[in-house]
Amino acid sequence: MEDRIVLDSSLAKLKSIEREVIEYFFFRDFSQTEIARRLGVSCNYVSHLVRAALRKLRSSLAREEQREASGNGEQSRLGVDHGVRHHAPHPRRRGRQVIHPLKPSNQN
Repeated sequence: MEDRIVLDSSLAKLKSIEREVIEYFFFRDFSQTEIARRLGVSCNYVSHLVRAALRKLRSSLAREEQREASGNGEQSRLGVDHGVRHHAPHPRRRGRQVIHPLKPSNQN
């Protein structure tokens, strides 16, 4: 229940169009194309809004986690580097072979 309150509080800080896009995309399972048609904007703009809203939500939730952790004397569940994106790096190409940094290579 507490997590939902924190999420609602973070969603309330977004612009109305960002909230609307997040609601359609995550809670109503609309595609970006469907959202674009419904709002009368381009698919690229919907994609931009989703990324911007998620960035703001991550930041807001991370600040809340830090606030909780510092108030309780505990370490945050999100880790120390709240500003760092946690995603896989882009694979590199070696000749025709794609080398992915998270998968073991088949080299001798």
